[in-house]
Parts: sequence; C-alpha cells; structure tokens
Amino acid sequence: MIWRELNPVLIDYWKKGGLVELHFHPIGPSGILGTPKENLDAILNSDGAFNATYMALLDQAVAGLKNLQDNGVVVLWRPIHDFAGPFWWGGSPDRHRRVWKHMFNYFKGKGLNNLLWVLSCHPSGQHRAYWAGPQYVDILGLDWAVDWPTFDRAVAGARGLGKPLAITQSGESNGKIFDLNIIINTIRNRAPEVTFFIEFSTGVDFAGVGWDQSIGSGPSGPSGSALMNDPWVINRGEIDFRNTPTPRP
Repeated sequence: MIWRELNPVLIDYWKKGGLVELHFHPIGPSGILGTPKENLDAILNSDGAFNATYMALLDQAVAGLKNLQDNGVVVLWRPIHDFAGPFWWGGSPDRHRRVWKHMFNYFKGKGLNNLLWVLSCHPSGQHRAYWAGPQYVDILGLDWAVDWPTFDRAVAGARGLGKPLAITQSGESNGKIFDLNIIINTIRNRAPEVTFFIEFSTGVDFAGVGWDQSIGSGPSGPSGSALMNDPWVINRGEIDFRNTPTPRP
C-alpha cells in the first residue's frame, strides 16, 4: 500500500472541492488477477492458507481509509470490480457476494464510516444477481469500453434497484485513440441518469503508449477539452457539494 504517499494528495484535492474515488484490486493466492476457481475458504476463513496475507491487505486498506476519514474525506470506494469478470472474486453471484460482504462487514467493524460503496460490472447487466443488497451498496457502476456493444444491456441491468448509476471505467479496449465526446454523448442520449464517469484507458496498460495518446490527445487536447466543457459536465469549480441546501420535507 502507498497510502502514506497518496493520501496527502487526496486530502488536498478534497479540501479544494474534489471528489475522491479509489479502486481496490487485492491480490489472490495465484497472483494479481487470480482465477474464479480460487478456494474462497483459503482466503476468507481464519484458518485458511491465504487468510493472513489477505487480511493484512485489508488492514493496510483500513489504515489508509481511516487516515482519510480522520481528515474528513469521503471516498467513492470501488473494490473487487468487474463482478462477472475473470478475477478471483468473480465467477458466480454467490462468490462475489461472499467476498463483498466479508470486506464490508470487516471495514464496518473497524469503524470506517466515510465510504460510498460502488459495485461495478464487467460488462454484463447482472447487478441484480450479484449485488449483496441495498444495505451493502451505495452506487452501481458500469465498467464499459466505448467499443463494446454492451452499454445498453449493462444500464438496463442496473436500473430499478434504487441506486445512483455511474460509468466507473471507460476507455477503448484495444488502446486506440478515440473521441472522448463519445462518453458524454452516450450518457446524454442513452443513460441520462448517470451521475459521474471515470476515464480509464486500457491503452496505457496494454498498448504501451502514453496517457495523452491513449485517451484522444489527453485532457488538455481537443476532445478532452470539449468533454470537460460540455454543458452536461460539472467540474470541481462549478459546485460546492458540501454546502448543498437541505431538501424540503
């Protein structure tokens, strides 16, 4: 964990009016990605062979999150993402719900109360099947690449559960340059209830190109500037969410 180096940046950003989102991808017994065939008893049970390692990871996360809590920072917390994906916590609704509830209850027992829990899919519309229940989830996320024909199905699967929706990963799955306006145009035309989006380019990881080249000339480039100045996008300097008026009864 690098929270001691990371948190000062997050705290400063929060104090300047920003929102903090953290994605947590804990390692499994067979590596970073793991496999849905991992033995969960070995990971989650107190006598399991990998339990001490896994709990140490959780404790490091707790320490970092508690430091943010002590500084008044609310965190959009997106752990064990892509619930139907190829990672060790995936494979079936029962597996994912077990890992999710274990982490949620452990963090709650440690006194953390500054987290908004974000459940994100890959790229199916199976939120209803995978989520642990309304008391365990605050926001439903869609992990979506602009070249995947799965957006409408994912949105349909997340609707009707009484939780806000967000695009929690977006990019181009093959690492190609694309027009960032696709993101906000998709929200505007096909899912106007989406509350926020996160640009995540797999091109950085797999194509070996720089961030600017992988997201369409970068945030300061033509498409990035157009995206951030679109009338549907609210930037940090345009809202003070800490002083929002109390809703009328």
